[in-house]
Amino acid sequence: MATPMDFSSYPIEDLSLVPSEDFTNEEGKLIYCVFNRKIDALTFVAAEDLDVLRARGIQTLANLP
Repeated sequence: MATPMDFSSYPIEDLSLVPSEDFTNEEGKLIYCVFNRKIDALTFVAAEDLDVLRARGIQTLANLP
């Protein structure tokens, strides 16, 4: 079983937000994914994690690199 990533302490320089191309939440707001450069992986991020990441200064990419 996979362990959830701790976005409050994971090295922020390895992470970037990427807007989902096709998905919005029930309020019509864009859903974001987190791209992890270190492991070349993409995952959807929950609203509460998004707040933590933004408070830590995560960069947002227009597209995947």
